[in-house]
Amino acid sequence: MRRGAAPDGTKPRGNRPPGPSLKHPGRGFEIAERIRREYETHLQVACAGESETDDGQTASRAEQDTALRLALLAHKRATVVRLRDDNSIDDSVLRRVQARLDNEEVRLSHNETTE
Repeated sequence: MRRGAAPDGTKPRGNRPPGPSLKHPGRGFEIAERIRREYETHLQVACAGESETDDGQTASRAEQDTALRLALLAHKRATVVRLRDDNSIDDSVLRRVQARLDNEEVRLSHNETTE
């Protein structure tokens, strides 16, 4: 490998953000776009009270979005338990998925209390 080269043999990218995933071409841009939209929504909610034209619709939409996401997490929990009960997945997979769902629920609940 050349000195200063990246592990894949290419030149280092410097301070630029990483490009799309090589395993899933195009997915990196999809994910970046989804995250950008989420951050724009968070920014709108954070600035909602400062705008004279905003009549609470932005905050209301954010609350509805959070409630929907929390309901979806409950459905995911029930589904993953059913998969374990049907022996489609084992207990270790159930615990890993539940840990991810727990983290997402904490994040959403925190957002709900701070908005």
